[in-house]
Amino acid sequence: MEVVREAAATSFRESPLDKFVREILQNSTDARDTNAGAVEVVFREELHPSNLFDAEGLLVHARAAERAAQNEEELPKLVETFRTVVEVLSEPNLRCLTVADLNTTGLSGEKWDALILKAGSNRKDSAGAGGSQGVGKNAVFNVSAAKTAFYYTCFQNGKGRKRHRVEKWMGKSVLASHYADGERRQHIGFFRSVDRHPIEGAAIPDAFRAKSPRGRLNIPPNGTAITILGFEPRDENWAEEMVKSAAANFFYAIHRGDLIVTIEPMDGEPTRIDSAELRNVFSRYALATGYESDIARANAYYNVIRAPAEPDSVKLPAPIGGSVSLRVALENGPSRSAYVNQNGMFVTDLPQVHKNPFHIQTSLHSFPRYAIVVTPDDVHTNDFIIELENPAHDEVQTNSIEDKSERNKTKEAFKKGRRRIIEIVEAKVNRRFADATANLRDLAGMLGEDGDDENGGAQLATRMRKTNVQTASAAQAVDNPSPQPGDDDDTPQPPPQLEPDEPKPPKPPPKPRPPRPDPPKPPRKASSISRARLASVAARRAVVMFTTAKTGQTVRLKIAPSGEMESREDALGISAASEDEGAAVTVDDGDTIEIQADKARRYRVRIDTDADISKTALSVRNIG
Repeated sequence: MEVVREAAATSFRESPLDKFVREILQNSTDARDTNAGAVEVVFREELHPSNLFDAEGLLVHARAAERAAQNEEELPKLVETFRTVVEVLSEPNLRCLTVADLNTTGLSGEKWDALILKAGSNRKDSAGAGGSQGVGKNAVFNVSAAKTAFYYTCFQNGKGRKRHRVEKWMGKSVLASHYADGERRQHIGFFRSVDRHPIEGAAIPDAFRAKSPRGRLNIPPNGTAITILGFEPRDENWAEEMVKSAAANFFYAIHRGDLIVTIEPMDGEPTRIDSAELRNVFSRYALATGYESDIARANAYYNVIRAPAEPDSVKLPAPIGGSVSLRVALENGPSRSAYVNQNGMFVTDLPQVHKNPFHIQTSLHSFPRYAIVVTPDDVHTNDFIIELENPAHDEVQTNSIEDKSERNKTKEAFKKGRRRIIEIVEAKVNRRFADATANLRDLAGMLGEDGDDENGGAQLATRMRKTNVQTASAAQAVDNPSPQPGDDDDTPQPPPQLEPDEPKPPKPPPKPRPPRPDPPKPPRKASSISRARLASVAARRAVVMFTTAKTGQTVRLKIAPSGEMESREDALGISAASEDEGAAVTVDDGDTIEIQADKARRYRVRIDTDADISKTALSVRNIG
């Protein structure tokens, strides 16, 4: 039994709605008309009567596919799938989702054939086009209960006086191989003219043409529309999920003004996401704390690109032979590096170098939280990296290069790029923490190597500084050395000798001894920590970093001011909040913090003060 089994199709079955939005917007931005304005993509939910197309004819094949699936014991899920197709096509009105893009080039010639007729084929004219695998077209069928979609495109053809408008329309169904009318039919079928060509011009129903937002016909000179029959988003909040997906994956393109996205549900108000609205979208959906969700991390990267600072340039040697731009934000962020391609699509921020060659690995908790955004500077670099992307375009896989020599050279080029990224980040950290005592050269351990550990990052090697500690008696011996023979002034005199014939004088009675006081209680033993240090990061904020050597211990640290505040009687007014999970933090007497350390590891605790500490130095002392 033949069904659609392209390896790429399986790439879109997890989170189908997010992958669908991502692929649609990628294809639209790839087809941008550089002579027009921003690409505008509209997702519109609609009801279409089944008599707009030959629903009865399609039902014949759907029922035959269901019967064929019933004969395959190892494919029970297909029976349920095709039963759903039959139920959807039997309804008088079908729930549909029409996706239309405006200010694009449309699909002419081979681009039309690659999208609809050829499996796994890619044909895009624009430089830097992201759909290198040619498989994103499968994403539409993962949100279609009828496994059917209709494609429309319009474009200008010819030159001069012969230039004219061309419109094409065709349907496509993906079912299973089956028998119908006594003949064996393949798993893919097309709705088209009897001569097997697309339907053109006036014969195309207006319902399937590309429209401007809010359903106005306003047919653009160029553009493409896809109408998905039996829209099945698998989420009742699908419109909200589409908004979040568009913002999370295309924040860069939207921020630059290259893309506008509109979502129009039948029951609800439309949402239009442009550069002015993007910030409000993140305010609604990005969590205030934590970076677990895609939208929260995208918000951090969006804040990075909004900053006015000029990006740094990082060269990538041969065989890449190009460069990327680097934007960095310190103190806040998911501590990841995001790669965004030249069309403004977020590709990956995975924390493994074999899936994200711009990831810098660190297990040093004293290193501040950060967010990095990397973008290619030229088409050559962009295209080189596109060839390393997986079918879902959410990983950059250096291991996908078949030739071992080229693979090793490419890895080495990315490794040198990561070294340069670390140098740039380290310089920014040094400027931010100029008064901190942390040895930031430990950041060299951030450089990841393929296969060094499960995350692809190098294991951190720390350097210990040897300290000579003297006891009190030893110090006294240095200050008051023992007398040496031959030193006249310091040579002790022998005791007086009694004459042998004289009696010894009686011993004096022993003096009464005073009562012995109780021995003092030993001081509280300090908790076992090392490398405790403190750094001011703002006028009323500092960060304490330390490492515990034991599990399940209580660490008490006293924060003391110096400099201009040393003689002041008012307390610092400290409130503390741990930045590590599993560590409860409390404040005592306004200048002491107590941390319940759950494990032997590195800790980072943020301290907020009522007083301005920007003009003073703070010290941290372990008091047990």
